[in-house]
Amino acid sequence: MPRTKIALSEGFDPVLGAGFFDRLPDLGDQFLGSHPPNAQRKAQVRAVVAQLRGF
Repeated sequence: MPRTKIALSEGFDPVLGAGFFDRLPDLGDQFLGSHPPNAQRKAQVRAVVAQLRGF
């Protein structure tokens, strides 16, 4: 995820920022329903941060 990498390199905590998804409803089959579920998005951010930090 390029945004995760950019946020981390600029000194921001992308995992904390991914908390934004907690405020959004999961849209399912509605408009923008092609986006992954919010929990999956947060897990992806955590995985990318771990990879970038070498964990």
